[in-house]
Amino acid sequence: MKALLYSLLFCFPLYSKAQTYVAYKGNTFTFSNSDQAHVYNPVTGHAEPGSIPAHPIAMNDAPVYDLRKITDGPVVPQDNGKAIKLSEYLVIKLQPELAQLEDGLYILQINYAVIDTQGRLAYYKFNGLKQQLSSPVKINNTKADIDGHTLTEVSFTFTNNNIDQVLCRRINEQAKQLLEHPPAMIPAQMSGARVNVTGDLFYTLSIIKVRQHMVSYEPCYFCL
Repeated sequence: MKALLYSLLFCFPLYSKAQTYVAYKGNTFTFSNSDQAHVYNPVTGHAEPGSIPAHPIAMNDAPVYDLRKITDGPVVPQDNGKAIKLSEYLVIKLQPELAQLEDGLYILQINYAVIDTQGRLAYYKFNGLKQQLSSPVKINNTKADIDGHTLTEVSFTFTNNNIDQVLCRRINEQAKQLLEHPPAMIPAQMSGARVNVTGDLFYTLSIIKVRQHMVSYEPCYFCL
């Protein structure tokens, strides 16, 4: 499979004129149109013509908010009273299989996940387990402060070519089952009201680290 190149530009849609609609499990999702958008480039500080992937902006005509704009994101409550992100929940459930991977950094590529006002995983596209081939490459030394977070433009390359294919298929099948039957979640809130929310527009990029068959998880600020 062709390697996936992900350039983490931290660009945000400013507007999108055209829209498309997707029916999924009884709900209608409005998607932005990727070919008619401007993006904010934090490196230059300007809106520039460009293209971002189409992503959900409404569910049944109710807005779908960017997780970066939410103070209380959706979480999975635990028996011990703590709460964790959905991505961390998946890592915990898949830990026995993930521990069989070779040492390295991995992601579960889940595109456009939407968690609704009832705490349900209402929409997603799962594209499987990927391995990071190289360390992040800093494109330049410019940093930008967005919503209080200092960010640097970096690039990663992910692929599943080097993963044992039998193990990869097993992990992917189990992940699909977990996503089809997700846990109950506490929904996101904005100003005290429950809202629909989506995470990073591209991928759930929380990094899974495997070393000597031990699995650790590095949560990502703007991922579900």
